[in-house]
Amino acid sequence: MHLQSRETIERESIDAQVFSELDEYQRQAIETATRMEFFSRPQDAPAGDVADALDVGRTTFSRRLKNAQTTVFNRMPDQQSDTGSVDD
Repeated sequence: MHLQSRETIERESIDAQVFSELDEYQRQAIETATRMEFFSRPQDAPAGDVADALDVGRTTFSRRLKNAQTTVFNRMPDQQSDTGSVDD
């Protein structure tokens, strides 16, 4: 039996909530980019390849990905240090 910490369960709940706010196109953009290792360094798939896999233009893919990233980052809870500042 695998036990998860409360922190892990809370994190998964937050992730599900954040990603549920994406529309289908944004979710597809992130999932496809991740699967194709667009975010890896060095990058395995350039934006044009991911766009082709989604059967959209590169500009459309980039816009969908940017909108998805904005939604995700704006919904993430503040990750503050003990001092309450994120700049430390």
